[in-house]
Amino acid sequence: MIAVAVGLDSHECISELNVTGHAGLDIKGNDPLCAAVSILTRTLLTALYATGVADIKDEHEQEGMLAAEITIQDSADFSRIAGITAFFLTGLFELQNDYPQTIMIDLFTKNSEETDGT
Repeated sequence: MIAVAVGLDSHECISELNVTGHAGLDIKGNDPLCAAVSILTRTLLTALYATGVADIKDEHEQEGMLAAEITIQDSADFSRIAGITAFFLTGLFELQNDYPQTIMIDLFTKNSEETDGT
């Protein structure tokens, strides 16, 4: 199973991404679902990087796993970043509709502001 965890900030922009696992529909290297998730994820990160206002930190990629933290600069066009995020999520949910037993998506809200405990 492929597990995708996506953290969204208050602007509905991606702030955290974790992709793990294998679909198991075919042998490694020939699995169409793994390939689809990989290309969506790589396109997301490339598009965010191309905006010039998204800082991708702690990007770790190895076979069967990719993790990244994304920080959006205050000067960013948040609607553009939210659009890129929505495009990515639409693709993932379409894959989940086609392969419901093979991909799990977890969306969570990540508070981008630190609290001071008061």
